[in-house]
Amino acid sequence: MDSESFGFTVEWFDAQADLMREYSLTVFKMAKGPLEAAMYDPKSKRAFLKRMAIPDLRLEDLHVGSTVTIYARHLKVKSYADSHTSNYLDSSRTELALLVQPHSFNKLGQVMSCFEAAGLTMSRVRLVNHNGPVVAIQAVGDDAQSKLDYGCCSVQQCVKQVSIEELAPYFEDQARYPCTAAFDHCTMFFIRPHALKASL
Repeated sequence: MDSESFGFTVEWFDAQADLMREYSLTVFKMAKGPLEAAMYDPKSKRAFLKRMAIPDLRLEDLHVGSTVTIYARHLKVKSYADSHTSNYLDSSRTELALLVQPHSFNKLGQVMSCFEAAGLTMSRVRLVNHNGPVVAIQAVGDDAQSKLDYGCCSVQQCVKQVSIEELAPYFEDQARYPCTAAFDHCTMFFIRPHALKASL
């Protein structure tokens, strides 16, 4: 059966053994149907997962630094295995660094819906307290800048575009940019990854 293959080096934290395990992941893109995947354990030199269909897996989710779930295992993509995979996935893929300022915080839902409709993936989101609620968003996608310029013009006044370097402290420097949680008379809910992927 004709298919195109892509290779990755992935990591999985084995909680039972308390160590990080490394695997070679090969993903097969078929002419029709879902992606198929196979995993190989280079340390023990044996197959870890035989080639099989993974219905929820998408190629756009497989980039360096991302985490995908295959049969309940959270695999972090450490690197691409070859130049073909790197060129195919990163040739047109760009990242955007955006901030939703306090005066636009009440329009956050509109901003996120617009990004989703334009085909942008929000790879990282963090709500911080910086003279009010500020939402830091790292969005990625194929030709992401064009998608932002032409697909999200209705909410562009709500976001401030900055460099990736300027955005990094919003995720990493928790002393300078603390979270907004008061931990008093509050509750918590989770939006599960499959719901986001299904645009729900």
